[in-house]
Formats: sequence, C-alpha cells, structure tokens
Amino acid sequence: WNLNKKIIDPIAPRYTCVDQFRIPVTMAGVDAVTRQTVTLHKKTADIGTKPLVYGPKLFLEEQDVVLLSEGEEVTLLDWGNAIVKTITKDASGKPTAVAMELHLEGDFKTTKQKLSWLADVPENVPVMLYEFDHLITERNIDKQTDLDKVVREVTEYKLEAVAEEGIKQVKKGDIIQFQRRGFFICDAVEPVATFFYIPDGHLKHNHLSAMARWGPPPPTLDERKERAEAEAKKQKQTAASEPPSGRRPSPTSS
Repeated sequence: WNLNKKIIDPIAPRYTCVDQFRIPVTMAGVDAVTRQTVTLHKKTADIGTKPLVYGPKLFLEEQDVVLLSEGEEVTLLDWGNAIVKTITKDASGKPTAVAMELHLEGDFKTTKQKLSWLADVPENVPVMLYEFDHLITERNIDKQTDLDKVVREVTEYKLEAVAEEGIKQVKKGDIIQFQRRGFFICDAVEPVATFFYIPDGHLKHNHLSAMARWGPPPPTLDERKERAEAEAKKQKQTAASEPPSGRRPSPTSS
C-alpha cells in the first residue's frame, strides 16, 4: 500500500466533494460568489489547474459538523479561518445548518479542525463514491473451512456526493484524490461520474468514508490479537499433524 501511494500521490489531481449528508452553511463576511484559478496539485504544478469557488453559501460534511462547537475557530482548507457562530439542530440533536463568520486574520496553526468544504453553486457535479470490503473475513482458510461462514455478505458500499466543477475534466481511468477522503479511480463519467476508492491499507476507517457510515466496524485491538492468536494456534496444530519433510508416515498395521 505504501508503494502504491508513493506512485500515485505525486501525480493525482486534488478535488473536493461532500456527500449526501452534507450540511448547509451560511458565511458572514462574504458578499458574493468569486472564482480563483488554482493548481490541481500544490507540489506538482504542471498537472494542471481548476477553478476554486468561494461564496456566502457552502457545504460541510455532517461527520465534521458533529465535532464542532459554537464559538470555535476552524480552518477551511484552501481558504482560511472562520468562527462557528451557531449550529442548528433538529429534535434528535442532528445538525441541520451552520452559521459561520469568515476570519482570515486567524492563525491556522491554532485550530483543531481543518475542514474540507464546497461552495453551494449550480456548477457542482453529482458523483458516486464506491468502496469495497474484503470478500473473505478470515486471513487463512483451509479444506476444513466452512466457506459460508467466512464469505462476507455485503462488500459494496456507496455514497452519493457532489463535487466541484473541475471534476468534469476527469476521464475514465484517471486516478485522483478527493480531499480528506483518499485516492479514487474514475470508473465512469456517464451517466454519473463514478469513482472507486483505492485502499490505503489502514484498518481504521476514514470517518468520512462509506465504510465508516454503512460498513461493519473495524476490529478492535483485542479482537485483532485474539484472531492472530487463533491463527497461530491453528497453524501450529496443522504443522504438528503433518509428517516431517522428506518422510512418509509409518504404515499402520491392520
């Protein structure tokens, strides 16, 4: 996984999207929608450019908003700092809207939350994000393994999302990075732009991922230890039951 990342990280254009559970935000201190041309990759400028849109209305990820507090100063990536003025919630306590005030004088080094965001503009593009789990739940299987018990019933998870307008230049087969989500490969551009997540080898799910929202929870440290011990015990028993290399088991008398 590390080698894979080393290869694609320097060449993957960066884009932003927010999923179907996005929260609307009103931003005080911003009067109109503006656009700025920025590079697709801060460290590899020759990859190309895209328009970055700012505006008084934007979206944040729900999974980020639940971590915020009123009065908190946060950093909006590729923009600057803002102060959370109010968080509106429904009867169940779920956030439904956020009011913020731009504070570009703030220091990003002092903020805990560094958030991806997307301006709420008509040019945004619908996309589908797919993630796939392992088909087999066990690391090692043998002839005695009951396959019905180790084959995962659900392996596909998806999220609907909207992405910035620059995503229109992505072609099928292109590898990109959705900011704070990870690397994806474009599987289709029509009728809806579709992206498959490229695993990074981490056991813990990204809190913005489809796996974190829909999938089974990752194993705890104790569960991983128990599984490793069980596999080691099984391998030891298998090795003990096999004859030494180069020798055949002695024939049994009838």
